[in-house]
Amino acid sequence: MSNGGDDWDDKPYDCNAEDPYNSYKKDDKEYKIKHKILYFELPDYYGYLPCNRYTNCPYSVQDINNRVVPWLHTRDFNIFAGASLEEFKDIIKEHGGMIYVLEE
Repeated sequence: MSNGGDDWDDKPYDCNAEDPYNSYKKDDKEYKIKHKILYFELPDYYGYLPCNRYTNCPYSVQDINNRVVPWLHTRDFNIFAGASLEEFKDIIKEHGGMIYVLEE
């Protein structure tokens, strides 16, 4: 069972990886996955996604999820895969930011 998307092992992730699946099947039953959509604001935000520094990003989503590179990098902090929603929110708020969460 995986709630990943297709081609999450392909590089560059920003050209290959599809969005996470909205459902999965287990024991011939289909289950819906609820996604949380985060928006955040930071003062003087100079954040970078893994693909921002490359013409052809050398990372796949699997690389990012294995903590080879952070999902979000700023001059003050990094947020790596595996951070819980609460940890993410705490880091953003600690640096003067605001968090907005929408649920599908």
